[in-house]
Amino acid sequence: MISAPAGIFRKKQRGQGLVEFALVLPVLLLLVFGVIEMGRLLFIYVAVTASSREAARYGSAIGTVPGGGPRYQDCDGMRAAAMRIGSLAGLQPVDITITYDSGPSTSTSGTCPVGGQGPFDLDLGSRVVVNVQSDYQPIAPLVNLPVFPILSESIRTIFKSIPIATATPIPVNIPVMFVYNIDIIAIDNGDGTYSAEVVVTIKDDSGSPAVLTDAATVIGEFSGASSSDVVGDTNGSGQVTFLSDPANKVKWTFCVVNLVKVNYGYDPALNIETCDSIEVFTPTPTSTASDTPTTTSTPTETPTPTDTSTPTETPTGTITPPVSPTETSTPIIVLTVTAVPIDTITPTVVPTVSSCNYLVGVLLVSTNSIFWDISNLSLDVATISSIQVSWPDIPASQKLTDIGLQGSAIWSGNSNSPPTFINSGWSGAVENRQLAALATKVMQIRFGSNLSAGTITVTVTFEDGCSVSATRP
Repeated sequence: MISAPAGIFRKKQRGQGLVEFALVLPVLLLLVFGVIEMGRLLFIYVAVTASSREAARYGSAIGTVPGGGPRYQDCDGMRAAAMRIGSLAGLQPVDITITYDSGPSTSTSGTCPVGGQGPFDLDLGSRVVVNVQSDYQPIAPLVNLPVFPILSESIRTIFKSIPIATATPIPVNIPVMFVYNIDIIAIDNGDGTYSAEVVVTIKDDSGSPAVLTDAATVIGEFSGASSSDVVGDTNGSGQVTFLSDPANKVKWTFCVVNLVKVNYGYDPALNIETCDSIEVFTPTPTSTASDTPTTTSTPTETPTPTDTSTPTETPTGTITPPVSPTETSTPIIVLTVTAVPIDTITPTVVPTVSSCNYLVGVLLVSTNSIFWDISNLSLDVATISSIQVSWPDIPASQKLTDIGLQGSAIWSGNSNSPPTFINSGWSGAVENRQLAALATKVMQIRFGSNLSAGTITVTVTFEDGCSVSATRP
């Protein structure tokens, strides 16, 4: 067997490697340049997109350029902002187009040429539209790819001006509103709960109700037994009524937060009242009044031989009169009684002069009803003996239909002749017409239709002879 020389095999292997490399090289170059071109394509796309965004951001921002004028008019500044990012992608100023519009689906309102300025008369809310285009062309024509453009469009709203202030000044020549009065009363809902009813009166600086062509909006808040925010519009008299959420006790505070009306200002410094409160409670008396003195006697007897004695008694008694409603002190009256042998006691008492201890609120008119709170400040039960009501006789068919006290009916009828005097024909038990000691109740007087403007007077007389009255124009 004849063997070939080793050098011949080495030459054959080198030749085979060259052939294999020649076959693989095109594929390898295709892969390498493909990766490079894909990277270039992605880089150009990112550069074009970021350039358009930067130019639009520059043009929409607030501020002025060194040469004067707002940023949206600085055409060269917007293009320079785009070129800072897109220069490596081969961007030129002519590749950046800047226009303006007023919103989606609107026509172009202006252009921003190279070396020029944008329009001066743009409205607030106009937009700057930046279009950037760059052509992509492969470095090596390994694949027959045509040149194609890469486009990006960015749109931003132009902020021409943003007024900033902590408070809006009140114009000089417009009327100014203020809170003229706040009335708050408690209403018994009849189920063991109570609600607060508030009537707010609004006027302007001329003293007239702030209503005129349209109503004023009153914004307020309740706190205390229940909390809530309320909003309402005034009526023709400049008044608005609010009702709180129910609660199991009477303790509320109502405050006006704001007044709103077109062509009117609001100055809280002019308010006669901004907040009002109501709280009703029945304290428990700590003493018991009595008109009969308690006498403690310590007799001293001196007998004589004739079996006749003359006793001398010096009793000392104390009487506790009714306490005053303020419950701050309990006066003590010292009663000295001198007894004679015939057992006749002559007490000397310092009398307490009685007075009318009643307190009333203002008359509140709401559509067809009058509300009036009455407080008994004494320690005795007060019973109503008569009521007199006078109201505007407009229309002539206006009728007084019923009267209630704290939700309980005390009179019902059909009177159309003011003034009406009522001292009989009461409804329900006599307890319905009574005010307990240190108690407050709300009287409601209702009519057949809404009350007209005019003077209203209510007078209530009690069985102790005291009278209370209130008048509302």
